[in-house]
Amino acid sequence: MITQQGVLRTPCFVFLGVRKLYPIGLHVLAALTLLPFLALAAYCHPYFDDYSTALEVKRTGFATYFGQFYLHWTGRYAFLLANALHPLHFGGIPAYKAGAAGLIVGLVGGCYFMTSVLGRHLAGGNRLVLGSSFLLAVLMLFPSPAEGFYWVIGGYNYLLPISLGLVGLGLGLMRDTLGKKHRFVWQILVLGSTFLFPGFSEFSACLSLLLAVGLMVAYPNTSRFWKLVALTAVVGAVLTLASPGNFVRLHQQHYAKLPAIQLVASSVAATAYTLLQWLSFTGIWLLVLLILPLLQELARFESSALNRLTRLPWLWPMLMGGGLLGCYLFSYFAVHQPLPLRARNLLYVYFLTTGMLSLAGLTQRLHQRQQKLPEIPSWLLLAGLVAVIYLDHNPLLRHAFIGKQLATPAEAYVAWLSGAAQRFDSEQNLRYDLLRRTKADSVQLPALSNPPAILLYYDLSDSPTMWSNQVMAIYFGKKAVWVRPPAKASD
Repeated sequence: MITQQGVLRTPCFVFLGVRKLYPIGLHVLAALTLLPFLALAAYCHPYFDDYSTALEVKRTGFATYFGQFYLHWTGRYAFLLANALHPLHFGGIPAYKAGAAGLIVGLVGGCYFMTSVLGRHLAGGNRLVLGSSFLLAVLMLFPSPAEGFYWVIGGYNYLLPISLGLVGLGLGLMRDTLGKKHRFVWQILVLGSTFLFPGFSEFSACLSLLLAVGLMVAYPNTSRFWKLVALTAVVGAVLTLASPGNFVRLHQQHYAKLPAIQLVASSVAATAYTLLQWLSFTGIWLLVLLILPLLQELARFESSALNRLTRLPWLWPMLMGGGLLGCYLFSYFAVHQPLPLRARNLLYVYFLTTGMLSLAGLTQRLHQRQQKLPEIPSWLLLAGLVAVIYLDHNPLLRHAFIGKQLATPAEAYVAWLSGAAQRFDSEQNLRYDLLRRTKADSVQLPALSNPPAILLYYDLSDSPTMWSNQVMAIYFGKKAVWVRPPAKASD
């Protein structure tokens, strides 16, 4: 082992037995796993919230739109600000598809930026290994690509804060690497990302509140700047959660009153079930085995920002469970329902990030005790990852389930390579052509033929009075649109 200027210089994964082929194989696997998601962006289409947002901003102007929605509908101030850059404002459907691809690229950039800063004491190749491993973990079990990648409004709510949160964590860990002349710009970036993160959704606000309070309690003697960062997070969370719009919306929607004990029990059960499901996925543990040796190397640098952040081994596991429970409690008490899938996108990446920081705390404790982790051949872990990501999951070996229980990347490949995504794109374009060419004010549209769930999670109704139908009608200058109802089976 050679050290130079405090940077660890080790042959990439020499301790796993494969010096060159393993990292290349991991990066190729990460690229192949990312590829279908980017490819599917070329076939996605706007949802009805996208149309309504474009119409409302155009009708009222952005300042009026922001004020009306914050005061009468939602406290998601960062989300409302992001809607000023909605792709439908700039170029219609092609711009929308580019915007969806941009959301995915932003997520990838956030993953690699955060892990490169977190692993800055590693050689460059190992930093990339850490990034590819984290990206694989995000993609292989991503709860809802349809609502996270291919629905821009959903992406603004729950994917943008993921990317921003990863960048914010990376910025926070960069402090020791900056000179005085860059310190002011760094402080502005940290404070800005901290303020924006809770403003994307009520759940990012809950996580901000928990992290700010939890970290201040765990590290009471921290510097004034970090106390200011925590205060900024709390202010942002309060602006989101206590906005007038939230109370107006809740007053308009009536829910049956349920006993508080039932809501708490449902939240605890949902949290436990979520954690058990994610932790029972084999791919998670394969990736844990891959990154543990890297985290063990990072534990050598006891004064690094990462080790200072994770020196309390109980902190990050508690913040993981507390974050999930807090979000479920908020959801059950607010609307008496568990989180929607699009919100679980945010929670899943939060689970992975706090999990990685928990592992860093564990390896730091093992290093202090001079205990080493067992070494497992890298080719075996890589082969296991390929099997977990691209084979079906049918432990009961039921014939009816063969090829159906797939990890998210395999599902994306099926939609892309089977032609289902291309068919969906053609059928949507046919609808647009009908709406533009038909002179009548009322237009019946053909039903979609088995659209891939990874691209579409709800469609137009056969009733023109539905809100979604009305929004699309207004966007295309019609009075009414509806989908041809499905033919009834003959007796």
